[in-house]
Amino acid sequence: MTVYLAEPEAQIEAPLDTVLLLMVEGINSLVNPIQDGSPINLFVRGILLSGQIIPDWQWFEEQANLNPGAPEAMIAEILKEKRDRVRHLRDRGPTDLTPEQHEEALAQPAFIHLKNCRVFMPQPVPSSGDLYWRGRLADISGWSYGQLIPST
Repeated sequence: MTVYLAEPEAQIEAPLDTVLLLMVEGINSLVNPIQDGSPINLFVRGILLSGQIIPDWQWFEEQANLNPGAPEAMIAEILKEKRDRVRHLRDRGPTDLTPEQHEEALAQPAFIHLKNCRVFMPQPVPSSGDLYWRGRLADISGWSYGQLIPST
């Protein structure tokens, strides 16, 4: 979220929620796909989203399975390589790293990836519940554990 002061050039970035950031970072570092992600409700610019967090690479892998021939499979592989490289860098001591490697090892995720996502605004948006959603962590103003299911 960006807060504007008197002039548009003067912007202050709101801090990311540390707990949510750590949760996404931990999930993104998983090596194996997860069947059911961590259930969560997100508040994003007045809209409520409810779904399951999955690793970024798994999100792109599942997109590739839904859309054969699309570039998402390549993106999934790049994200896996990045995950493995960061894991390797973090296993080394900070004094053994170049400044660039140190920066890469400390890089935080900027996006969160959901599957089985439902959108509520203020009524549920009709969907089968298999929506995949990718959003910026900076746009999330609040969250809660659990997953909402619309009543029938």
